[in-house]
Amino acid sequence: MKIDNIHLKTAHLTDLKTFYTDTVECSLTNLSANEFTVHIGATDVIFSEVRDGTDPSYHFAINVPQNQFADAVTWLSDRVELLADPETGNQEIFFEEWNAHAVYGLDPANNLLELIARHDLSNDVDRPFGSDSFQRVSEIGLTVPNVRRAVEAISNNVGVTLRKNHPAPITDDTSFAAVGDDHGLIIVVEEGRGWFPVPTSRNQAATAYPVSIGTTETTNEYVFSKLPYQIVPS
Repeated sequence: MKIDNIHLKTAHLTDLKTFYTDTVECSLTNLSANEFTVHIGATDVIFSEVRDGTDPSYHFAINVPQNQFADAVTWLSDRVELLADPETGNQEIFFEEWNAHAVYGLDPANNLLELIARHDLSNDVDRPFGSDSFQRVSEIGLTVPNVRRAVEAISNNVGVTLRKNHPAPITDDTSFAAVGDDHGLIIVVEEGRGWFPVPTSRNQAATAYPVSIGTTETTNEYVFSKLPYQIVPS
């Protein structure tokens, strides 16, 4: 699955524009009074301002070249405070079941920003690491009341299925599932589940905020029932 664009909401439009254009050094491709778009690899990320008293925050991940993880850690640590695994204290986190290394930080709106090197992808580069090394947004989190039903809805309406080798079966007790592949994943989590590795002291439980995902994986628009999400053709 390839995520071509994601549309997110924020109560911190100016701070996020400064962060993603100046700090993270992504290209600004659109700007208006209440919205901006930055190019993160092959994905357009659109932030629109909200003034309804909510303070949306999200989790999304960016694929980086699998041979540049150490450089990505150094690069990100110069720009944000890195988060650590609450159990081990490690800032560089290896996911054996995904054969991937990840590093995390928070942006000014408390969006959980992840750089992930997936070692099963053949995406090595030999230039210095920078924002031009970002390949695409490869994960976006969706918070739902029931993970099993959401996964079934995505599979039936969009045609995107569980990640290869995903633990099975998915039941009504499942609190986490990943739909898609190493190029793009929808991370489906149960309401109230914390986003790893954000410390519980930050009280950042997963909450449903509006998300629009654009992908070439579907030719039909799918709008979630009773949830502020949609998946649309890009």
